[in-house]
Amino acid sequence: MELKQKVQRYLALKQELQNRQNEDRLARYNKGELVHKKQMMFHRSPVLSRWVFGGNRSGKTECGAVEAVWLLRGIHPYKQNRPNVSEASL
Repeated sequence: MELKQKVQRYLALKQELQNRQNEDRLARYNKGELVHKKQMMFHRSPVLSRWVFGGNRSGKTECGAVEAVWLLRGIHPYKQNRPNVSEASL
């Protein structure tokens, strides 16, 4: 590998590290080079009861965790929270 290629690779890796430090992991979910189309279909689905099936290391847990976090934080990009969900009634 030439010195120029090594420097370019180093700079690309350095930029990626900076991006990862400045950005929260939830914001990077399914963005970039690898987008799991089936996971995004799951998140976009309007039906009430949805299921995720897949093989080992196919992203089922990550998909479910992201869905739960989005709903709990009220930031789901494809669904609206019901009004006053975050307010606790004591």
